[in-house]
Amino acid sequence: MKAKMIAAAIGALLVFVIAFLIAVTGVINVAADDPPPQWVEGVLHNAMERSVANRASKISVPELNDPALVASGAAHYNAMCVSCHGAPGVEPGEIAKGLNPRPPTLAEVSDPDPAAWFWVTKHGVMMTGMPAWGVTHDDESIWGMVALMTRFRNMSPDQYSALVAKTAGHGHGEHGHNHAH
Repeated sequence: MKAKMIAAAIGALLVFVIAFLIAVTGVINVAADDPPPQWVEGVLHNAMERSVANRASKISVPELNDPALVASGAAHYNAMCVSCHGAPGVEPGEIAKGLNPRPPTLAEVSDPDPAAWFWVTKHGVMMTGMPAWGVTHDDESIWGMVALMTRFRNMSPDQYSALVAKTAGHGHGEHGHNHAH
């Protein structure tokens, strides 16, 4: 038993030393235009998905069918999200092409998870370019964006354009500052 504990401690120390040496030597290229090795990307993506799923499992999803909530979400989404994630009939903008990992095109997600999307929108994801909108927006505003995003798969480009046109000039930060946590 003692030998196993010593072996585990030596193994952990070895992993730490290797990680430390990789960090201080700069052998890993951190350039956004050079994708990481597939195994690194897989490990990080898996860690992100498990982290979000763990936290989102504790979120109670409200009713997302209120047209006013969806309209509010359209205003916010069009002001803050469309340039990275696109929308029905709207390709992601130039900024999305320079991010690594690339932001998902949300109109192409076939099975959205509202709780996970709420958590990611509110808290962001470190080192991905996804900001934490909960710092500047209250939960109701974020649920509005989620209500809109979950409709993308069944929304035509004309429907999205019409919804955004009805809310033009609204939605960029004027709906409170994180009143609910």
